Amino acid sequence: MVAQLRQEAMDLRAREREYKNLQDQLLSLEQNFNRVTDEKRRMEEDYKNRVEVNINMISTLRQEIDDQKSFLIDRKKQNADLYTELDQ
Repeated sequence: MVAQLRQEAMDLRAREREYKNLQDQLLSLEQNFNRVTDEKRRMEEDYKNRVEVNINMISTLRQEIDDQKSFLIDRKKQNADLYTELDQ
């Protein structure tokens, strides 16, 4: 009877160690998951920010192109007016 109780106590201790090992593994997995999730969130935010910056840059460049086109049209008109004056 005493031997059986000792064996049960040893089995319970072994199970407790296994449980603690599993608990440690679970904690480690949760920490890794949280780290990966945070990294993913940061990467997504960085990507969104870069896309927004690029959209703004494209908009600015388009505006500059439109301004340069207007400037070119004005210059062409001035040149045409000057040629008209020279021809007279």
